[in-house]
Formats: sequence, structure tokens, C-alpha cells
Amino acid sequence: MTTEQTVTSEVPASSPARRLRIGQVVAGSLATGLVAALLFAFAPFIRADERAVTGAVLCGFALGWAMLAVLSGRFTDQPQRWAAVPAVLMGVGGLLSVGFGSSVHSVLDWVCGPPPRWRWRSGWSSGSAGTFAAGAGAGCCIR
Repeated sequence: MTTEQTVTSEVPASSPARRLRIGQVVAGSLATGLVAALLFAFAPFIRADERAVTGAVLCGFALGWAMLAVLSGRFTDQPQRWAAVPAVLMGVGGLLSVGFGSSVHSVLDWVCGPPPRWRWRSGWSSGSAGTFAAGAGAGCCIR
């Protein structure tokens, strides 16, 4: 007496056939953002001043962060929805910088604050140089 068993594998219609690893999506998104930033910086419609080029680079990086947010949710099991926040902030700052230039510079400086190098210098001058020298980032501090 023999019995035949047939094995059927059913794939749900709602799930895609192939899921990507999150590392692939992150690497692809960041590489795309870097390439877009370089291309936007040299685009012919961008003025050749510091504010416009900085804004164009910010828009390129915003594209990479947006890709990470969208593609990780669509093609992986680990959605990175938080990546939409830097995408929106960089995109808005970049578009304002490209569109309005120097007139929004003071507003963006107020939002972003002083550059980190200024903070490091104030740390060096306040007498806490020993903690900076012993820290892991001692090589990156500028005196």
C-alpha cells in the first residue's frame, strides 16, 4: 500500500517574492544620495555661489534619506521610517538655500546653531583640555 503526498507551497499574494536585506537598501540609498548631491552641485541651473551649492548638496542628500525611508519600508522587514525626518529637514533647508540664497541664511543659522568647531574651541579654552585629550575623539579636535 503506497500513498502519494503532494506538497504545495503557497505564497501569499500580498508579499513580494524577494525581500532585500536592510544593508543593501542602506548602501544603495546612501550611494544614491552622494551621487545626487554631486550632480546637483554641478547642475547648470544652480547659481555659482556658496549658498546655492550648499542647498543643492542638501537636496541630494535629502533624496538619499527619502529613498532609505521609502525603500526600507517597501522591500525589507525592517522599515526605517525615522529617515523621513532628515530627508524633510535637509530638503526644506536645501530648497530654501537654493531658492532664496543669502536672505534665509540668518534664519538657517539660527535653527542650526553655531558650527561644532566653535564648541570644541570653547571646550579647549575653558580648562577641560584633559578630558578632550583623553576622549575617543581627541584626534578630531581643532585647536
